[in-house]
Amino acid sequence: MEMQRGSRDERGFTMVEMIITIAIMAILAGIVGGAYSIIKSGNTSKSTSRFLGRLDTTQVENMTKKGTTYLYLFKDSDGVQTLMYNDGTDTGLNSQSDVIAHKADGVVTDIAGSGVDFTATSGSNSVNSKDTSDLVIKISFDKASGAFKCCKKADDAAGSTFYKEISFKGRGTTSYGVKLVKDTGKHMQG
Repeated sequence: MEMQRGSRDERGFTMVEMIITIAIMAILAGIVGGAYSIIKSGNTSKSTSRFLGRLDTTQVENMTKKGTTYLYLFKDSDGVQTLMYNDGTDTGLNSQSDVIAHKADGVVTDIAGSGVDFTATSGSNSVNSKDTSDLVIKISFDKASGAFKCCKKADDAAGSTFYKEISFKGRGTTSYGVKLVKDTGKHMQG
């Protein structure tokens, strides 16, 4: 009688095969999670670059055009946006409803999607678009020197606060900031 070789049951996984499969799945999950984090972080970094570009344009507009051009940073249902607006006055707009009403009259730029919030900070004083739904930051430059004229909440009539940093943060991502130097008008990623 001949003995059969290889008559073992081959309908399932061996323990070694299962461990290798789980290890490969864990590695793939780590790669996908890391890539997702990098993509989200990149979107927040791009929002900082877009905002810096709007600051540059507003500074040039103020120094070369008549009147005062204001840059308004706000968040609405479309995400974080800026409105560059020159109304021919020296006071500008003073609330989110004013800013939204004049979107068609100025230059609107999408800075980031709705998953990104911004925070304006001056020392220990800070305001966040996540906590304050109608937050509008009003920014302008001096015509002669190019220094910052204001960087404050739009509804702050006294204008005593100057926000020295504006940062953008997505959900679960790194925060990217823009530093503002009042006396010189310099603004840089920081």
